[in-house]
Amino acid sequence: MVREFCTIAEREGVAVVPLCPYAARWAERHPQEAPPAPAPLIAAAEAELRNAPDRW
Repeated sequence: MVREFCTIAEREGVAVVPLCPYAARWAERHPQEAPPAPAPLIAAAEAELRNAPDRW
């Protein structure tokens, strides 16, 4: 499922910041299929997660 999500995101030109622990581990093991998002986007996603944990 993570692979397909990353494939769709890449096709649409959207960066992915995997916040789910399973998806994050998968992305780390498959960097050719889940390229890392830009550092500012990762920082913003992590800040949003800290600021609004109920949203996730």
